[in-house]
Amino acid sequence: MGNIRSKYYDLVIYGSYHRGMPYYDLVNSVYNKNDIVLLCGEDIHQCNYKNWIDRGHHVFVRELSQK
Repeated sequence: MGNIRSKYYDLVIYGSYHRGMPYYDLVNSVYNKNDIVLLCGEDIHQCNYKNWIDRGHHVFVRELSQK
């Protein structure tokens, strides 16, 4: 956690925000929103990616279903 607090990383990427985002509260309190990236690569999901976009994060979703 010391690396997070000291902003050792240039960017924090969560490879699957559906499967967990360890230390998110700490990361979010230290890093700028633009420096936190969230990925969704799930095959089947009901992704609420807009919630994360509204919080200011970059979100990449592999597939979007047509409604």
